[in-house]
Amino acid sequence: MYADYIEKDNKCSYESYRKAVKSLNISFTKLGEEQCESCLLQEQHVKADYQGEAAVNCPQCEKWQIHKYSATESRLHYQ
Repeated sequence: MYADYIEKDNKCSYESYRKAVKSLNISFTKLGEEQCESCLLQEQHVKADYQGEAAVNCPQCEKWQIHKYSATESRLHYQ
């Protein structure tokens, strides 16, 4: 990522770049395996309240569906 950043005529040291990326909460890990806090809470909600199946008319489940859609779209754009 740093090489791509420099290639686009941006000039800064790697350390400055690393600090800026970290302050924006951007991770260098490969996406796909980790779960965010919202997804972990949803998993607990579904297990506790719906025996593993998300409810159709549950506001929390609907909010999570929107979150999941947004995350999927973001990952597609990121790649």
